[in-house]
Amino acid sequence: MPSVSSNPVRVAPQQERSERRLAGFLDAAAELFGEVGYEAATMSAIAQRSGSSIGALYNYFPDKQAIALTLANQYTQEMATHWKPLMEHVDNLTPREFANLFIERITEFVRQRPAYLTLLSAPVRLRRDPAAKRALRVMIANALRVKNPSLSDQRSPTGCQRISPDGQGHDDALCRG
Repeated sequence: MPSVSSNPVRVAPQQERSERRLAGFLDAAAELFGEVGYEAATMSAIAQRSGSSIGALYNYFPDKQAIALTLANQYTQEMATHWKPLMEHVDNLTPREFANLFIERITEFVRQRPAYLTLLSAPVRLRRDPAAKRALRVMIANALRVKNPSLSDQRSPTGCQRISPDGQGHDDALCRG
């Protein structure tokens, strides 16, 4: 039965060696998902690519879906960090410069993480961290509103009111619905 827990890693690494092993599993899975796709990648292939035993892999992850969920959550966090510099300078950019840099950042992110698009289209239900996902959407919506002030809260990609750049806000700055 596929994993649907909010924390798909069975054993949280306590030592540096365990952290390296976990990172090795995730790197191997990302490489394989990018090369052969989600469905064709197997737990055995991931273990072999990482240089570990299948038992060690199952010690960390109950199934392939748990690995995919961990990667999806990792990518969500990385994406927020990736976008932040552009969003912080949105006021200083023309709409054309913003659009060009926006597309450039998307392309760069996907190029550096070949498994990202594969996971988005994988036939599994990925429960990405809702708070991180929402924060990214709000950040992008706020940047779009800076470039197009006529974009109302209701017409923005999130339906959210403006939130301060530090992510703090008041009750009236939270998403509705």
